[in-house]
Amino acid sequence: MRAGRYEEAIAAFTALDAEDDADVANYLGFAHRKAGRYAQSQVWYEKALAADPAHTRTWQYYGMWHLENGNALKAQDHLEQIRLICGTDCEDYRLLREAIVEGRTSY
Repeated sequence: MRAGRYEEAIAAFTALDAEDDADVANYLGFAHRKAGRYAQSQVWYEKALAADPAHTRTWQYYGMWHLENGNALKAQDHLEQIRLICGTDCEDYRLLREAIVEGRTSY
């Protein structure tokens, strides 16, 4: 996804007609979040996790969604889910943990 071209990304991922795929749903969630449509973003993150509850990238991005919405405790819950799936050495865990520790609310 090229920076700032979220509408194009949404159109491209939607055109795949694969919204039940965890990767596709997650990237749709990401693009909607970056475009500022948090309610729509949440719908896509939930779809991604329904398709694959062990999709750590979704847990990470959804954790950032919670940070951006001022809910660090819920982001911490998502971090714990990532830890349970892949431990503390995986990239998704490290990235979300850094954001929580540093108090970042977006990336």
